[in-house]
Amino acid sequence: MRHFHFSLMLLILFFQIFACYSARKVGGIDSGTETEVLLSFKSLVSDPQNALSGWNISYSHCTWFGVNCTSSTTKVQSLHLSSLGLFGIIPPQLSNLTSLKTLDLSNNSLFGQIPSELGHLTSLQHIILMGNIINGTIPISLYHCRTLESIMFQNNKLTGHLPRELG
Repeated sequence: MRHFHFSLMLLILFFQIFACYSARKVGGIDSGTETEVLLSFKSLVSDPQNALSGWNISYSHCTWFGVNCTSSTTKVQSLHLSSLGLFGIIPPQLSNLTSLKTLDLSNNSLFGQIPSELGHLTSLQHIILMGNIINGTIPISLYHCRTLESIMFQNNKLTGHLPRELG
Protein backbone atom coordinates (compact mmCIF):
# COMPACT_ATOMS: atom_id res chain seq x y z
CA MET A 1 0.00 0.00 0.00
CA ARG A 2 2.83 2.37 0.87
CA HIS A 3 4.48 1.71 -2.52
CA PHE A 4 1.18 2.45 -4.29
CA HIS A 5 0.78 5.75 -2.39
CA PHE A 6 4.35 6.77 -3.23
CA SER A 7 3.84 5.86 -6.91
CA LEU A 8 0.62 7.86 -7.02
CA MET A 9 2.37 10.88 -5.48
CA LEU A 10 5.15 10.62 -8.08
CA LEU A 11 2.61 10.40 -10.90
CA ILE A 12 0.77 13.50 -9.63
CA LEU A 13 4.06 15.37 -9.26
CA PHE A 14 5.12 14.42 -12.80
CA PHE A 15 1.76 15.56 -14.21
CA GLN A 16 1.94 18.89 -12.39
CA ILE A 17 5.49 19.59 -13.52
CA PHE A 18 4.62 18.63 -17.09
CA ALA A 19 1.50 20.82 -17.05
CA CYS A 20 3.43 23.76 -15.62
CA TYR A 21 6.13 23.64 -18.27
CA SER A 22 3.75 22.94 -21.13
CA ALA A 23 1.52 25.86 -20.17
CA ARG A 24 2.15 29.20 -21.80
CA LYS A 25 5.25 30.94 -20.58
CA VAL A 26 4.75 33.42 -17.76
CA GLY A 27 4.99 36.52 -19.90
CA GLY A 28 2.78 35.07 -22.61
CA ILE A 29 -0.60 35.51 -20.93
CA ASP A 30 -2.53 38.70 -21.68
CA SER A 31 -3.00 40.96 -18.70
CA GLY A 32 -6.73 40.96 -19.51
CA THR A 33 -7.03 37.21 -19.09
CA GLU A 34 -6.61 36.80 -15.37
CA THR A 35 -9.24 34.08 -15.70
CA GLU A 36 -6.66 32.01 -17.62
CA VAL A 37 -4.08 32.51 -14.88
CA LEU A 38 -6.50 31.30 -12.22
CA LEU A 39 -7.67 28.35 -14.33
CA SER A 40 -4.02 27.43 -14.88
CA PHE A 41 -3.51 27.46 -11.10
CA LYS A 42 -6.61 25.26 -10.66
CA SER A 43 -5.30 22.76 -13.22
CA LEU A 44 -1.98 22.44 -11.40
CA VAL A 45 -3.32 21.67 -7.93
CA SER A 46 -5.31 18.82 -6.52
CA ASP A 47 -8.42 20.15 -4.75
CA PRO A 48 -9.77 17.38 -2.47
CA GLN A 49 -12.43 19.63 -0.91
CA ASN A 50 -13.64 20.84 -4.35
CA ALA A 51 -13.31 24.43 -3.15
CA LEU A 52 -12.33 25.49 -6.68
CA SER A 53 -15.16 23.61 -8.40
CA GLY A 54 -16.97 26.89 -9.11
CA TRP A 55 -13.95 28.24 -10.95
CA ASN A 56 -15.15 28.07 -14.55
CA ILE A 57 -15.68 30.42 -17.45
CA SER A 58 -19.45 30.54 -16.89
CA TYR A 59 -18.90 33.17 -14.18
CA SER A 60 -16.64 36.16 -13.74
CA HIS A 61 -13.45 35.19 -11.94
CA CYS A 62 -14.19 38.02 -9.50
CA THR A 63 -17.09 35.93 -8.12
CA TRP A 64 -15.01 32.78 -7.62
CA PHE A 65 -14.33 31.41 -4.15
CA GLY A 66 -11.22 33.00 -2.61
CA VAL A 67 -10.82 35.64 -5.33
CA ASN A 68 -11.31 39.35 -4.68
CA CYS A 69 -10.98 41.96 -7.40
CA THR A 70 -10.44 45.70 -7.37
CA SER A 71 -13.69 47.67 -7.21
CA SER A 72 -13.16 49.47 -10.51
CA THR A 73 -11.76 46.65 -12.68
CA THR A 74 -11.66 42.88 -12.95
CA LYS A 75 -8.06 42.73 -11.74
CA VAL A 76 -7.43 40.22 -8.96
CA GLN A 77 -6.48 42.06 -5.79
CA SER A 78 -6.33 39.13 -3.38
CA LEU A 79 -6.28 35.36 -3.48
CA HIS A 80 -7.30 33.71 -0.18
CA LEU A 81 -7.10 29.92 -0.46
CA SER A 82 -5.98 28.82 2.99
CA SER A 83 -6.71 25.49 4.69
CA LEU A 84 -8.28 23.80 1.65
CA GLY A 85 -5.98 20.78 1.42
CA LEU A 86 -4.65 21.99 -1.93
CA PHE A 87 -1.81 19.77 -3.15
CA GLY A 88 0.67 20.80 -5.83
CA ILE A 89 3.16 23.44 -6.82
CA ILE A 90 2.81 27.21 -6.78
CA PRO A 91 2.82 28.07 -10.47
CA PRO A 92 4.92 31.01 -11.70
CA GLN A 93 1.90 32.13 -13.76
CA LEU A 94 0.50 33.75 -10.61
CA SER A 95 2.97 36.55 -11.33
CA ASN A 96 0.60 37.63 -14.12
CA LEU A 97 -1.93 38.79 -11.52
CA THR A 98 -0.35 42.23 -11.68
CA SER A 99 -2.68 43.95 -9.19
CA LEU A 100 -2.33 41.22 -6.55
CA LYS A 101 -1.85 42.67 -3.06
CA THR A 102 -2.46 39.56 -0.93
CA LEU A 103 -1.52 35.98 -1.73
CA ASP A 104 -2.69 33.57 0.98
CA LEU A 105 -2.09 29.90 0.22
CA SER A 106 -1.41 28.95 3.84
CA ASN A 107 -2.06 25.62 5.52
CA ASN A 108 -2.31 23.46 2.41
CA SER A 109 0.04 20.81 1.01
CA LEU A 110 1.86 22.93 -1.55
CA PHE A 111 5.40 21.84 -2.32
CA GLY A 112 8.34 22.75 -4.51
CA GLN A 113 10.00 26.12 -4.45
CA ILE A 114 8.59 29.62 -4.17
CA PRO A 115 8.62 30.86 -7.78
CA SER A 116 11.10 33.70 -8.26
CA GLU A 117 8.59 35.21 -10.72
CA LEU A 118 6.48 36.33 -7.74
CA GLY A 119 9.03 39.16 -7.52
CA HIS A 120 7.20 40.70 -10.51
CA LEU A 121 4.20 41.39 -8.28
CA THR A 122 5.18 44.95 -7.47
CA SER A 123 1.84 45.67 -5.72
CA LEU A 124 2.14 42.64 -3.42
CA GLN A 125 1.74 43.59 0.25
CA HIS A 126 1.17 40.23 1.96
CA ILE A 127 2.46 36.80 0.99
CA ILE A 128 1.25 34.05 3.28
CA LEU A 129 2.55 30.56 2.50
CA MET A 130 2.95 29.17 6.02
CA GLY A 131 1.99 25.61 6.83
CA ASN A 132 2.88 23.94 3.53
CA ILE A 133 5.79 21.71 2.52
CA ILE A 134 7.62 24.28 0.39
CA ASN A 135 11.38 23.75 0.12
CA GLY A 136 14.36 25.64 -1.22
CA THR A 137 15.30 29.18 -0.34
CA ILE A 138 13.34 32.41 -0.22
CA PRO A 139 13.82 34.09 -3.61
CA ILE A 140 15.73 37.34 -3.46
CA SER A 141 13.50 38.57 -6.31
CA LEU A 142 10.82 39.32 -3.69
CA TYR A 143 12.93 42.42 -3.06
CA HIS A 144 11.17 43.95 -6.09
CA CYS A 145 7.86 43.81 -4.23
CA ARG A 146 8.42 47.31 -2.84
CA THR A 147 5.09 47.47 -0.98
CA LEU A 148 5.61 44.13 0.80
CA GLU A 149 4.53 44.45 4.44
CA SER A 150 4.37 40.86 5.63
CA ILE A 151 6.01 37.57 4.70
CA MET A 152 4.69 34.46 6.45
CA PHE A 153 6.66 31.36 5.45
CA GLN A 154 6.93 29.49 8.76
CA ASN A 155 6.21 25.75 9.04
CA ASN A 156 7.66 24.82 5.66
CA LYS A 157 10.86 23.06 4.66
CA LEU A 158 12.72 26.20 3.58
CA THR A 159 16.49 26.39 3.94
CA GLY A 160 18.77 29.33 4.47
CA HIS A 161 17.88 32.71 5.87
CA LEU A 162 15.68 35.61 4.88
CA PRO A 163 17.70 37.54 2.29
CA ARG A 164 19.18 40.76 3.71
CA GLU A 165 17.40 42.75 1.01
CA LEU A 166 14.01 41.72 2.42
CA GLY A 167 14.68 43.05 5.90
